[in-house]
Amino acid sequence: MDINRCNTEVQNCLSSIKQLRIDETIDKCVNEAEKMLCIKENSQENTESEGDEDATRNNLKFNDKLLRRLKILSFEILDNIIVNMENRFKEMEKLDFLELFNNKKFERSNTSQNFPNHYLKKLTIFYPFFDDLKLKGELMYIY
Repeated sequence: MDINRCNTEVQNCLSSIKQLRIDETIDKCVNEAEKMLCIKENSQENTESEGDEDATRNNLKFNDKLLRRLKILSFEILDNIIVNMENRFKEMEKLDFLELFNNKKFERSNTSQNFPNHYLKKLTIFYPFFDDLKLKGELMYIY
C-alpha cells in the first residue's frame, strides 16, 4: 500500500471537484440539462399521446426560478462532496506508518539495518497498544 500515492490521488480528486465549482461550469451543466429535456420533450411529443406524463413534462419547463434552483443545488452538492472528502481524508498523511506493511519499499537483505523505525514510532504513537519490539520482530520476519 502506497499511502503517499493514495493521499496524492485524494488531493487531485478534491482539486478536480473544486474546479467544477465555478459559475461557468455550473451554468454549462444546467444549460446541457435544459437541452437534454428539450430534446426528450420533442421526441416524446412525436410518439406519445396526451396523458399524465404530458402534465409532468410541462411542469419541468425551465424558467429562471428553476434554473436558479438547479444552480444552487449543484453548488450544494459539490460543497457537500468537498466537505465530506476533506473531513474524511484530512488526517490521511498521519497514516504514512502503513508503509510498514509495504514490503516492496524495503530491501530483503539487511532488514535490521534498513528497518523503517520512524514508521514504527509513528504507529506506536498513533496506536500505543502495539508492542513495538514484538511488531518489529514480526515485520522483519515478513520482510
